Amino acid sequence: MLSICIPSYNFDLQQLITELVSQIDHLDVPFEIIVIDDASELAFRQKVSSLDKIQFFQLNQNIGRSSIRNLFLKYAQYPHLLFLDADSL
Repeated sequence: MLSICIPSYNFDLQQLITELVSQIDHLDVPFEIIVIDDASELAFRQKVSSLDKIQFFQLNQNIGRSSIRNLFLKYAQYPHLLFLDADSL
């Protein structure tokens, strides 16, 4: 049971998330991927939020990476959290 937490700002996460889902599906482990976008101006939400097993939250105001990491605790449903940077691919 794993919550994968990815803070994002102006970064296209589609390739990273597609790869994560592909790898984790083989493990047969319950998981979720949570993306919190820190008020980006770029429109990657449509691509990312349409992927399976993803929760996407768009902030209206930039709050910074540290505050976003604390915000993941509000949305994560599993006890184990894995924090990844948006450029982790």
